[in-house]
Amino acid sequence: MAAALVLIYPLAEEPHLLLTVRTDQLAQHAGQVSFPGGGLEPNETIDKAALRETEEEVGLDPKQVHLIGALSPLYIPVSDFALYPIVGVTHYPHAWQSAAAEVRRVLEAPVTELLTTAGPHRGYLCDKNHPCRVPYFEVGGERVWGATAMILAELMTAIGASVKDPWDNLDTEESETS
Repeated sequence: MAAALVLIYPLAEEPHLLLTVRTDQLAQHAGQVSFPGGGLEPNETIDKAALRETEEEVGLDPKQVHLIGALSPLYIPVSDFALYPIVGVTHYPHAWQSAAAEVRRVLEAPVTELLTTAGPHRGYLCDKNHPCRVPYFEVGGERVWGATAMILAELMTAIGASVKDPWDNLDTEESETS
């Protein structure tokens, strides 16, 4: 099992979400955008794991986070983990301190951008030289896809946003490649 923290926080008086770009040296999901998180330690709760991993990855003090609920768990075949996303909020400004071994950079995603121009879109992504057409969000110049995109879509729906179906109008939207 794994846990991830979906952190909502104010930045310039606007709600943002915390995302990270994983380093290229990681064994799984290298270079991908994700929420802070990772595997549970023995006898650790999902909530504690989400907070611990966030502290390890970006330096956020768990005492500054108020957990407000969970989103749907997801099974991730590549890593053989069930991922449990936990939503939390903080009202404190924070200077992120990325763990160099795990986080290449921090993405601070404005919720309004996610609701408008960020997506979801559809395009081609490659994994081990096998292109597959997938829905994704565009955030800070990065494509957010897979489980992270699914979590974002669920969160946007939970806050009352109308998330467009990226598969509508297949003939009218140009596909993108990467």
